[in-house]
Amino acid sequence: MCIMKALVVLGCLLASSPVAAAQAADPLESFNRPLASLLAGAHTASDHQHTPRIQVPHIVEMANEVMVTVSVPLVGDEKHYIRRLILIDENSMVQVKYVATFSPQARPVQVTATIKMAKNSRIKAIAECSLHGKWLGVSEPIQVGLGGCGVFPDQHRPRVLWLGIEKHPALELLANDVERAVAPFGFESELRPFQPHLTLGRAEKRARPGDFRGLDKLVARVEFAAVMPVASVDLMQSVLGRGSPIYTVLHRAVLQPSAPSGGH
Repeated sequence: MCIMKALVVLGCLLASSPVAAAQAADPLESFNRPLASLLAGAHTASDHQHTPRIQVPHIVEMANEVMVTVSVPLVGDEKHYIRRLILIDENSMVQVKYVATFSPQARPVQVTATIKMAKNSRIKAIAECSLHGKWLGVSEPIQVGLGGCGVFPDQHRPRVLWLGIEKHPALELLANDVERAVAPFGFESELRPFQPHLTLGRAEKRARPGDFRGLDKLVARVEFAAVMPVASVDLMQSVLGRGSPIYTVLHRAVLQPSAPSGGH
């Protein structure tokens, strides 16, 4: 089996349940509060005094409890202070994860929360200033979890050994966009369900079914879970020959960070 290494894909982090040095609001309030109303009117331009600073790990295990620290540098005075800090995970069923209120004497403010994150997300923090309204801070970009291992088309006739990639909605939308973009050039739409994966290796053409006896048990013992950022989408050319395939990048589309949602 010749092994070929390939690159891929996006990211993950974040979601639910707090611990902090401040007073938390009734959980029912955060559950019923429309997210759009919380984000409405928030300043997105960076400000050295008001913009929340969010510290989260760049890489975590999926569905892991993550220590999140959010601070707002504003010192101000008893009339100019941060009166409330709200932590949001938009990809979770309960999007508002933490609400802390502060007295005018709490300057500057900081909260530390242990949050069980959704598989794919990022943390947003809204700081409400007594004089200058709401200010939005956003954590690191989304990443995607990698995990699981298998073969195509099946265990009896394995041709491709693959590493599974989590089925993030952003990946499915990206695949759909690419499919639509190339349709005018004669490429037919894929009728099979979208299955994101990273190809690890292919079987040699002369391989026989008996050569893979025990592969199913070997694959079942593979344990791998990690995240890796996606920087670009590459159009590749593959040339098959007697040796390993030769891959050439024909075009590279560099991905840009998405703008904060909420109309800002």
